[in-house]
Amino acid sequence: MKSAILVAILIVGICSLANASPMMTIAVKAGGAGTCTPSTGAPGTGVVCPLGDYGWFSVVVSDPMGNPNDIITCRAGGVIGALAFCPGTNPQVAPLGPALQVTFVFKNFGGCDKIFFIAQSSDGTVVGPTAPIFVTSFDENASLVVDGIDLARFAADFGFQGRPCSDFNCDGIVNALDFSILARHFGHRCLPTQ
Repeated sequence: MKSAILVAILIVGICSLANASPMMTIAVKAGGAGTCTPSTGAPGTGVVCPLGDYGWFSVVVSDPMGNPNDIITCRAGGVIGALAFCPGTNPQVAPLGPALQVTFVFKNFGGCDKIFFIAQSSDGTVVGPTAPIFVTSFDENASLVVDGIDLARFAADFGFQGRPCSDFNCDGIVNALDFSILARHFGHRCLPTQ
C-alpha cells in the first residue's frame, strides 16, 4: 500500500513538472539623465521626476531559454512604502500576446526609497520581487509635485554627506550642483493625461 502511494505521488510530481511554466527572469536597468553611480558608497542609483522628463528604469522580463511568455503586468513597489506613482503608471500592462521578452519603463513617480519589481504572466506565473535598488525623486515627499516642501527637505540636507535623498548627482554630498538640478524641475508634476 505504501509503495502504491509513493508511486502515485511520484507520477503526480512528474506531471506537475511537465506542465510547469518556463522560468521567467527580470533584468532591471537604470537610464536617462538621472542615472548615476555613487562615488562614496552612498546607496544612490537613480533619480526621477514625476513629470517623467529625467531618469527612468527599464525592466525586461524574459525567458532564459527563449520561450515566449504572455507577460501581462510588471509592477514596482517601495521597500518602506515611500513611493507614489502617477495615476496609470503602476502597474504597467504589456501588449497582449506572447513575446520572447517584454520591456516596461517606470519613470513617473515621487519619493525616496528602495524599489523592487514583480512580473506576472497570463498563466499566473509570478517572478520577483527583484533585489531592491535605491531611487530618489525631486519630489522627495511623494506628493507627485516638486514644490516648496521638497525644497525645504533639500535645504535641511544641504551641506551634508550621506544624504542620498537629496544627492541628485550621487557624488556623496548635497551642494549647489544638486540644487541646480533640482531647480530645473521645480514645479514639475504628473501630466494630466496620466
